[in-house]
Amino acid sequence: MFDLKQMSKKELLEIEKSVCDELNERALVERQEAKKRLDSGVPFGPDELIFAAATRCRACSAGLAYPVGPCAIVLMSWVCSSVLLDLPEGRTGEHDKYPFAFWSIEAEGKLGQTTRPKL
Repeated sequence: MFDLKQMSKKELLEIEKSVCDELNERALVERQEAKKRLDSGVPFGPDELIFAAATRCRACSAGLAYPVGPCAIVLMSWVCSSVLLDLPEGRTGEHDKYPFAFWSIEAEGKLGQTTRPKL
């Protein structure tokens, strides 16, 4: 344990920098691994996705979803779940993708609604 009261400002700043560097490195590794997963084309399972409560893709009527964890940070969008799950209807045509920065979409669970498919 550190006795913070006994440490100089310089020592505290060095510890802060070290912790920030470590956290940034971990975040970078997570983003790189998430990008590899997204680029691999391996479909997500339903348990790896957060589904929208009611919002659906205009092309195929599948619910919108995004991956749990670091893949969501890389993807940064609600995406047609048929694309993420690699369902037949998600392999053709253009499907909806709504960036988090511009769209507020209610996630499943709050009101008991979900667009989660029964696979």
